[in-house]
Amino acid sequence: MKSRSLFALLFLLLSGSAALRATEPSAPSTVELAKARARFIGYQERLQLTPEQQEQLQPIFAGSFTWLREWKTRLDAATSGGDRRALLREARHHQAETEKQIEPLLTDTQQKTWKKIRAERRAELRTAYENRAKS
Repeated sequence: MKSRSLFALLFLLLSGSAALRATEPSAPSTVELAKARARFIGYQERLQLTPEQQEQLQPIFAGSFTWLREWKTRLDAATSGGDRRALLREARHHQAETEKQIEPLLTDTQQKTWKKIRAERRAELRTAYENRAKS
């Protein structure tokens, strides 16, 4: 059960899920949970997390997940470019704080892999944000 909730939180933290962009945060759908499971398994394999690491990371991801759901709701409600830019700065700050909690729990090799995963995900999110801004 802990593993299932961790993979869901990790997936939603690192993704731009449509459910999180709704006006009010809602529970993830079965499809989203299935996607989360597949993504987490990929991350878990890439990072080679131990059960102990999974337990240590769960509260960090849970807290960040809650924050992210609220943040995405506020982003969708933002009406000005200035508000959106302020929210993006806030997200960068939150991400940096979260990274400070995650990285000490990972080995040097896992940290390198985590940085690659984050860079890949940032590129995906940047593209999605730019496409969203165009529409």
